[in-house]
Amino acid sequence: MPGEGYRLSEIVEFLAEWYFVQTRQRAGFAFARKLPRDVESGCEVDGVMLFEAEWALQGCVMVGG
Repeated sequence: MPGEGYRLSEIVEFLAEWYFVQTRQRAGFAFARKLPRDVESGCEVDGVMLFEAEWALQGCVMVGG
């Protein structure tokens, strides 16, 4: 969401909470096609492991089990 003023960590936290509300399970992973320069693939954000994945949809962050 370029230009929206959200940090990637905020997006991951929001999506993890949404995932929990929908499934009653904690999200374990999040994926994005391109991570910001200062973010390492495999880092933890609020208990969710964040990875860069070339197969992920451009401009999207995906969370799951």
